[in-house]
Order: sequence, then structure tokens, then C-alpha cells
Amino acid sequence: MGNRRGNGEGSIYKRADGRWAAALTLEGGKRRTLYGKTRQQVAKGLTAALRDREAGLPVTPERQTVEKFLAHWLEAVKPTIRRSTFVRYEEYIRLHTIPIIGGLRLPRLTTQHLQNLYAQKLSEGLSPTSVRHLHTVLHRALKQSLRWNLAVKIVSEAVDPQRLARPEYQALAPEQVRQFLRAAYEDRLVALYVLAVTTGMRRG
Repeated sequence: MGNRRGNGEGSIYKRADGRWAAALTLEGGKRRTLYGKTRQQVAKGLTAALRDREAGLPVTPERQTVEKFLAHWLEAVKPTIRRSTFVRYEEYIRLHTIPIIGGLRLPRLTTQHLQNLYAQKLSEGLSPTSVRHLHTVLHRALKQSLRWNLAVKIVSEAVDPQRLARPEYQALAPEQVRQFLRAAYEDRLVALYVLAVTTGMRRG
């Protein structure tokens, strides 16, 4: 005989195959069942699921970690992108994301976790450009988590990744320009150098 709780609180029972199960009702009347080898394991999962439900978080039977979700996402996106793009995505996730936030439960991931991740990567020497690319990859993945009903919001939308610093350029003084052109007089590209320093034209 199962352990029946109040309406909406879920119930725990033992199946004919020997496994334990817990069932609870979600918003809209949908039912979700959790499975485990022991009653204690199932009761713990049910308590966590009820807590998530009350907090407005998605209730997932496996309570996916960020690492597991990103692995599923990579496999799903792989056929839709170029191989070189997939390799870059995989490296950003494996080298920079999983070691820091991979163990977090996906519903518990916050904007602060991502902001701290980017700050740590910058302190380790990863360039601002690479950090922005990392953010782009994670933002794309987390948008998919919403479509898969694994999250109630896209936490990456509120993150402000490191802004790219504009490089500072220092123009040559007139005398420096003259010295440069005299030194380049015998070069076969001297006409190009003259054009560049007298018009300020850029490549392209």
C-alpha cells in the first residue's frame, strides 16, 4: 500500500517490479512520476520536486545538471551547424563551463553564476572576445532550455558580459611620417604607404 498524502502533495508507492515511485500533480493537471530503487530516494526526490513546484521552477524527473543539459543540447544542435562551429561550441563548454558550473542543477542556475563564470575566466587570462563568444554559446543553449520546458526563464539575458575595449591608436607626428616615407622609399609598396599616411584609408 502506498503512502498517500494530501491533494497535490504527491504520493509514494511501490511498483510491481520492485521499484519505488512518487507521483505529483503539476500546474494544469499534468502528472509527473519520479522513480527510484528505495523509498528514501524517491521521498527525497519528491520533496525537492514539491519545493521546485512551489518556487515556480520546472519539475524535471532527472533534475538535470548543467553538464547533462549542455551535453544533450550539443547533440541536438550538432546536425544544424558546421563542424568547425560545433568543435568551438564543444570546447567552450568542456574547457570553460563544465569545470565551474557543470555540477549545478539546471533549474538552480542563476544570472550571478554566469556573471561569476565570466569574471573568473577573465581573471584566468581568457580574452574579452572569447568571454563574449562563451556567453553567446551559453545564451543559445539556455534559450533552448526554455523551449524544452526545463527552465522558466533565460538567465543569460540579464548577464552583462565583459565589454570589448576599443583599441587606442596613436597617430604619427609629421616628422615621424617623413622619416617613415624616407625609409620606405625603395620599397615596392611605397605608393601604398604614401596613400595610407596621406588619406587615412583602411583595409577593405
